[in-house]
Amino acid sequence: MCRFLLEYKWVVLTVTTVGIFMATLDSIIVVVGLPQVVSDLKTNLVVGVWIITIYRLMITVLLVGIGRWADMHGRVRLYNMGFARSSHLAPCSPVSPLRLKPFLPSDLSRELERLY
Repeated sequence: MCRFLLEYKWVVLTVTTVGIFMATLDSIIVVVGLPQVVSDLKTNLVVGVWIITIYRLMITVLLVGIGRWADMHGRVRLYNMGFARSSHLAPCSPVSPLRLKPFLPSDLSRELERLY
């Protein structure tokens, strides 16, 4: 019993640490993208800060509701539904594969140029 509790505390610490890291990374990504969002929307920095505030607030509110739904219906089911939806919606994205070219290996880049 004692060994189980010792192992469990490390699992809890690891999950909590990863969760905090992901939340911080998400915030950093939003802040880094803020200048582009502000220029695309042709607005000022004050509105951009409100965008970040509303984004973080919505993440917080939706996290509780989605977590409750996952507890009632199952985490695997929720994960599979999200994966299926994103797989079906990804081809509808306006992002062209050629925009990804700088991030791809050269063989794949040449193949994309040939296709597009």
